[in-house]
Amino acid sequence: MKRAHLLAAAAGAAALLHGCGPSRSLSGSLGAIVPLQFNRTAVYASDSALQIDYYLVGSGTEDLVAQLEVDTTGSGLKPGKSLSLAGTVAPGQPRASVVHVGSDGSIFVLPPISKGTLTLSGGGAPGQETSGSFDLAFEDGTGQLGEGTTLTGSFDDVAAGGGFPPVADGGPPPDLPDAGTQDAGGTGGSTSDGGNPDGGDAG
Repeated sequence: MKRAHLLAAAAGAAALLHGCGPSRSLSGSLGAIVPLQFNRTAVYASDSALQIDYYLVGSGTEDLVAQLEVDTTGSGLKPGKSLSLAGTVAPGQPRASVVHVGSDGSIFVLPPISKGTLTLSGGGAPGQETSGSFDLAFEDGTGQLGEGTTLTGSFDDVAAGGGFPPVADGGPPPDLPDAGTQDAGGTGGSTSDGGNPDGGDAG
């Protein structure tokens, strides 16, 4: 009887652990073109935008693996709500965009998002622990890096406020320790499935 109780308790604990899932991850078919390993993440929030950054920081190098910026104007985004990442909020102003910046400073703006959703699980304001997930696909036939590929991720960081770090002008990434970032841990890993290297995604 005691053994049965122990087995039941162990099964319950395993189910809880399984249900937690990775809190920071990055994957998708884009990984066949751009390696999606990362070891640092950051979230920035304001009244009208949410930005999620995934970095790969090495000895003297730093890649902005993927930066998802979402214009939340008029969306009413809050915990428990999802937002479509496709389309525009105004002519010529996309709802969301993704950028990759190599360690050499080369900037790649990925194609427009053809479909996708961001779900906010918690937070969403500066100083709050902000978590959620996204799943998107890029338009095909644009001739741009990443056309026709997909990108899926999850995030969980205390959101920093103020000015978002510049990338469009090729400026340096933000000072990571002061930007409310989290160390996702590990180096290396697969270049095709993305996520946090060496033993999976950070939780």
